[in-house]
Amino acid sequence: MLPDAHINRSPESYMNNPEVERNQYDNNIDDTMTLLKIVDSAGNPFAMINWYALHAHVIEQDNHLVNSDNKG
Repeated sequence: MLPDAHINRSPESYMNNPEVERNQYDNNIDDTMTLLKIVDSAGNPFAMINWYALHAHVIEQDNHLVNSDNKG
């Protein structure tokens, strides 16, 4: 998880979701990062790919964990 890596761009809209749906999550953003790690036959890292869902414009200016180039 990457808490505080970005913000919800529209918390008011999020609150329009049904309560039963909102109750499935701890907060109003998805802060889960998925990492696929590929290793060689000796177990050494060969490649890594990660997924982290966000729009680049929701990154706050004081955030130094990721920047707007994160998708580039």
